[in-house]
Amino acid sequence: MSNLQLRHFEPLFYSPLLTFQLPNAAVMNQRLLAEAEAMRTLSPGLERSNHNGWHSIDDFFERTEPGCLELRGHILEAVRLATLHVAPQYDFSVMGMQAEGWINMLGRGGLNTPHDHPGW
Repeated sequence: MSNLQLRHFEPLFYSPLLTFQLPNAAVMNQRLLAEAEAMRTLSPGLERSNHNGWHSIDDFFERTEPGCLELRGHILEAVRLATLHVAPQYDFSVMGMQAEGWINMLGRGGLNTPHDHPGW
């Protein structure tokens, strides 16, 4: 279980916005940056909406590096807490949870072009 704390809930139009406070985020971020840089040296990455940057393969939730594991735990806990905040009766044992993720690293002048995620 994570020590993630809900910071704020803002119902924006149809989609609510929830923010969370994550203790020790700076330490985890440094670990994640080092891990992502190591991944980048081993993989050419994917070309999608990214320009002048690197996009990992879509395996973030299968990664075993310590920073990735830690962030994955926080993300899944945040999704669980957010879901229960807007739908308290949601039964995860019946519906489950699915997650997919990747890493984008953009340097100076890098960007992601406007795009959508059909089917989501």
